[in-house]
Amino acid sequence: MNFRSLLPRELIITALPLLIQHITGRGVVCTYAACTVEKLIAGKMVPREVLEPHAPALLSALFASLGQQDNPSEHNEYVMKAVLRTLAVLREAALPYLGEALPKLAGMLAVVAKNPCKPHFNHYLFESLSLAVQLVVKSNPNAITAFEDALFPIFQEILQNDVQEFMPYVFQMLSLLLEMRGSGAGGAGDAGAEAYAALLPCLVAPPLWEQTANVRPLVRLLCAFVATRSERVL
Repeated sequence: MNFRSLLPRELIITALPLLIQHITGRGVVCTYAACTVEKLIAGKMVPREVLEPHAPALLSALFASLGQQDNPSEHNEYVMKAVLRTLAVLREAALPYLGEALPKLAGMLAVVAKNPCKPHFNHYLFESLSLAVQLVVKSNPNAITAFEDALFPIFQEILQNDVQEFMPYVFQMLSLLLEMRGSGAGGAGDAGAEAYAALLPCLVAPPLWEQTANVRPLVRLLCAFVATRSERVL
């Protein structure tokens, strides 16, 4: 048993707007507020129906508190984890707020790829991007092209610079994009198909498979190729 389970539900619901206000505070105030909100959501003490009315204020505060995208020292892993948890609970209800947030998340990915110094932040960042892709493309299949245009240059830079920490994440996200494109989301435009096809020879290079963390994501990606681009594989 933890202290959160002893708090009355009405008290938690009443305190939620106050916690959201503190997310925009400085230093540890922001961190503690974001961590508290994330724990309350994870513990199902703030269910979706309670969270939805506060979604605009919460997501606005979280995205504002992520820090400058070009300054990794300001990137707060607790805020990013709260972003991920909030998106996971809100699902489609978060769509109106993703249009503004996604460019910032992609920009952060481009920055941290050059110096991956915060592994927990990076993990939650990739997970948030993956979830956002799924939510947006499910709602608007044609949006997959925009995601590919925004993310492919970053992925190519990561692969070319051999950023080992990020490679498993990149392969997983490529798998997700290819699976969604192949299932009919966004169609199979020539430019997109060629971009994926250009990656295929690199994916079977032995050095990639020598890294244990790469194996499962690579298997998934190759399976996606076989399922959606079999003519390129056979």
